[in-house]
Amino acid sequence: MSRDGRDHERFARGLMEGRSAAAAAGYPHMVYSYSSRAVADLAAFVAGTRPRNPYPLLSLYDVHHHLGYGSLCGDAGEGMGRVFDSGNYEVGVTDDSWTIAAPPGERAWDPILYVEAARAVVQSGDTLVSFDLFDASLEEQVEQASTLFERIGVVGVRRDLLLHPNGAAPSEVAAVVARHVDGIDLLGVTEKDLGLPWYVGAAYLRELREALTERIERYVPIHVFGCLDPRTVPLLFFAGADMFDGLAWSRYYFRGGHTYYAREFEHDAAIGTLTDWETSALALAVHNIEELEAMRTELQYAVLSGDMAGFESNLEALERIWEGGHNGG
Repeated sequence: MSRDGRDHERFARGLMEGRSAAAAAGYPHMVYSYSSRAVADLAAFVAGTRPRNPYPLLSLYDVHHHLGYGSLCGDAGEGMGRVFDSGNYEVGVTDDSWTIAAPPGERAWDPILYVEAARAVVQSGDTLVSFDLFDASLEEQVEQASTLFERIGVVGVRRDLLLHPNGAAPSEVAAVVARHVDGIDLLGVTEKDLGLPWYVGAAYLRELREALTERIERYVPIHVFGCLDPRTVPLLFFAGADMFDGLAWSRYYFRGGHTYYAREFEHDAAIGTLTDWETSALALAVHNIEELEAMRTELQYAVLSGDMAGFESNLEALERIWEGGHNGG
C-alpha cells in the first residue's frame, strides 16, 4: 500500500473510531419537520404522513395556531419522541434558501405563548427546543432557555438548547455549554449558523465536537437544525453532528444520495399511481423518509462495521479539507 493509501486508511479509521459511540447510541437520527411555511394545508399534510412519521418535529407556533392541542394528546413516543420547536422560524424573517418558503406568520408569538403551548402538549419522552434568541450573548441565550424550561416544568423531557454562536468560536460555545450542562440534553445549532459552504460548517462542527469532548464527561449530542440534505448529512455526521431535521423531505425529491426538483418524482413513479397533487405530495414525502432512513442505517453500519465503501467520497472530501488545511477559516 502506498504512503498516501496508508494515510487515507489511518484517517478513515480515526474518523470511524471517533463516531463509533454516536453510532452505537443510535445516531444519526433524522427528524422530519412540519411547518406552516412549507405546506399550504398543514393539518392535512400532517394527518396524511404521520403514519410514516410518528415522531416528527412540530413548531409550537403551528400547534398553537394551526393544529390545536387536542390533536396531539397522547402521542409521546419512543426514542427521541416528538420534537417541539420554539416556533421562531414560523414568525421570523429568516434567510431561508428555499425560495418557495411562505412569508412569516403574522399571529402573535412570544415566550409566554411558547410556555403555554409547551405545557399543553409536551409530555415525558418528548424533546423540547429552547425559545431561541438571535442577537443575544451565549450566556443570555442559556439563561432565557433555562428559565423557560423551568416554567414549563414537564418531567422527563429532553432539553434541546438551540444556540446562535453569533461569531463565537467552537471553544467558547463548548465552555458555555459545560457550565450549564446539567440542564442540557442536546445542543442545537442551525446549519446557517455553522457557515457556508459545507466544509466551513463541517470544520466548525469538528472543532465543536472536540471541544465538548474535552470539557464534558458525558456525550452531548449535537442537533443541526435545517439540514436534511442527503449529500450534506453524512459529511456533518462524520464531522460530529448527531441529529438532523429539516423541511426538504416535503419540498424536494431525494434519490441515490442526491436532491432533485419535486416534479422529477412524477417521472419515476409508476404511471397511474399519482392521481392528484395531494396523492403526489404524500407519496413523495413517504419516499423521501424511506430514502433517508436507509441512508441513516447505512451510516450506522459503516461506522460500526468499519466498512466505509459506501461513503468513500465523503471521506475523501473531509480528508482534503482537514488534512489539507482547507477549513474555510
